[in-house]
Amino acid sequence: MPVPTLPRGSYLLLFPEDVDGVIDTPAYAKGKSSRGASATAALEVNNDETEKIMKIPRTKAITRKLTSTDAEGQRLGTWIRQAVCVCVKNDGFFRYDQVTGYSDSRLTISTLSGPIEESPVVICDTVYPVVALVMGCHQFEESSWDYEQLTRIHDTLMERLLSPPTSEVPQNALPLAELIQGLLPDVSPCFDRVAKWVDSHTGVCTQVSVQHVVNYVYFVDGGKSAPSHVKASLGTSFCDSVVASRKTENALSSQNVAQTNTSNASGFFDILRVDDEGEAAHEEALVANTVLSGTLPTVILCEMPL
Repeated sequence: MPVPTLPRGSYLLLFPEDVDGVIDTPAYAKGKSSRGASATAALEVNNDETEKIMKIPRTKAITRKLTSTDAEGQRLGTWIRQAVCVCVKNDGFFRYDQVTGYSDSRLTISTLSGPIEESPVVICDTVYPVVALVMGCHQFEESSWDYEQLTRIHDTLMERLLSPPTSEVPQNALPLAELIQGLLPDVSPCFDRVAKWVDSHTGVCTQVSVQHVVNYVYFVDGGKSAPSHVKASLGTSFCDSVVASRKTENALSSQNVAQTNTSNASGFFDILRVDDEGEAAHEEALVANTVLSGTLPTVILCEMPL
């Protein structure tokens, strides 16, 4: 088996964890030198206007090596880990989730109904992760919604989450049901879902509840004082903590999400899971049927396994 090489000028796709957070999203780089156990690469930042010379382990650089076709083409790697809203032709729905891989000219996007492989043209826009997770609890029929309506909902969600604190006294938590009230079909007061999400800064796939993500954005990003029982679970990122009262799977590694093999990209959303306190699947179905008989634009709530 030939020994992997890293010639000068090799193209690399580097991730935030590769360069100690110098970048927030994946970025392309060119190898400058390789000597012993280390390598140096010129990292492209600020839309190619400047370069940063970074030192990384040679073994890591080899695993991030790309073909010139990739690096000089569409550069799909920059989409990795971004939260997006997509609308696929002939599918009939707007869907939300995260880009988790790519191959050739297509992106792998993990959605509520499973992974899809499509060209970037299906992406309506990037969105905040909390927006993708909240909106991802529903499926929006293209015949009933247009993207302008959805963007207004996105904006209102963020306004509610980032509203300034009314006092220095710890604020009450913002339940997911209250956050979406008047914007999306009403759900039970304890409504929540569990989703798998790749931490954009570490590359680790973790399992979080949507309510936990809402809490993090509401209190940490919104600059509000949290009650002690909420504060203890927030962590340093919304991906850090899983609600302790729920039994969850071990976090999965996603070190190879940039590879063309997308066999592990399925099932990112476990939104179908019923985890409302004291709420059974048939009760969720009843809520859904009641909502769908109302006057709001058609939004299909997740069907619950009985």
